[in-house]
Amino acid sequence: GYGMVWYGMVVAQKSSQRVVSSIPKYSLPYTTILSQFDLSYNISSIVSTAFPRGSSSKNMTSKTSEESLSSTSPIIVHSIPGSQFVAKVLSALQHRKIPHFVKAVPLDKKQRVKVIPSGGLLVPEIKVGTGESALIVSGSENILQWIDKNFPQAQLYPKESSLASELSVRASDSKLAGFVWYYNWVNPKGFSRSILHLLRGALLPSWLSFLVPDFVLALALQSEKAKFRRQACQAIFGFEEDPALDDETRMQSILVEELMYFQSQLSPENGKLYMMSSAQPTAADFSIYPQLERLVGDKEGSSYDVGLEPALPELLEMDSLQRLWKWHSLMRQTCPVQFKGKKPPPELV
Repeated sequence: GYGMVWYGMVVAQKSSQRVVSSIPKYSLPYTTILSQFDLSYNISSIVSTAFPRGSSSKNMTSKTSEESLSSTSPIIVHSIPGSQFVAKVLSALQHRKIPHFVKAVPLDKKQRVKVIPSGGLLVPEIKVGTGESALIVSGSENILQWIDKNFPQAQLYPKESSLASELSVRASDSKLAGFVWYYNWVNPKGFSRSILHLLRGALLPSWLSFLVPDFVLALALQSEKAKFRRQACQAIFGFEEDPALDDETRMQSILVEELMYFQSQLSPENGKLYMMSSAQPTAADFSIYPQLERLVGDKEGSSYDVGLEPALPELLEMDSLQRLWKWHSLMRQTCPVQFKGKKPPPELV
């Protein structure tokens, strides 16, 4: 529940050879070159830095009572840099000036389960306090609710309405999250812009990158693309397959309709520029913003300290969504997301 992704090539030469063996014989000139490299990252782990699959209100772990904790207990956010679900939590903590640390977890899944306190794979997860009395909360929505309950200054969910919670869950668990997966994994142009671009930089030396065509990397990711296709379809339509996924015009129309809904929650009055005409960002803003960054953000203009390529930047040209983009720019200015430079001291790990 920031997430950043994004899942084959596996760690080391053995994994490299397994991927190479899955590519057709007409690609052998490329596979011969690729097989010479020790691919020190698992593709599945690298891509998960951009699009972690689970991190919403559905995942919750609590190992202890909150009675022994206080607002001064150290908070450690377990993170994969760039995850939109982790960004949801970090932007809220940073904007409300709540002290916290950020621990980047290993990309290798076998190592990751040893580091994430619950023994799981998904981020974000927070650990509050130390020792046996520490509290563990998993999932971005659960974490925001815990923050709201334990820090009076947070006020992430205005008490007069349940709309902030509804919008937050809708952004992280439903169509918008599904479209982030769709445009980064299923849609060919978006896939090339984001995932393939990310993998080229992470897996291949710069002098080799331009020699390897997109289809070679795409073939190595066939199974992961299929998984994200099912996941996107489930989030958008409620089941795992629909022919609409192959109709980009229809898909963009459904996405724009969803974005128009979120835009309808913006009615700037008396300087109240955030969702639900709030004077400050709420859980709704912190949930919608990082999802949009994965669609229309860019390295230069992003408030993230981790650069990721957007999948659908042309959405910014739509006149009908200009109020939403104005709000998006405001979030960039007021809610920067810092993944780096917050390493916890050894005694807290």
